[in-house]
Amino acid sequence: MRREPTIDFQTPYTAELGGLKDAKVLAIAAQQGRVLVTHNRKTMPLKFAEFITNNHIAGIIIVSRKLS
Repeated sequence: MRREPTIDFQTPYTAELGGLKDAKVLAIAAQQGRVLVTHNRKTMPLKFAEFITNNHIAGIIIVSRKLS
């Protein structure tokens, strides 16, 4: 956000996504035309694969927690 302040980025807190199931997070991202950025490598890839069979989403980026 510091390098490109025009990007409309929301944290899970500002987007009110805390505690929501993966499918709901994907649905919200799709509805808003957003790319989802997540650390969830455990369950999100499978939920994403299931979601895109019937829905459209701009994309998903899964980032390792080891990266700063």
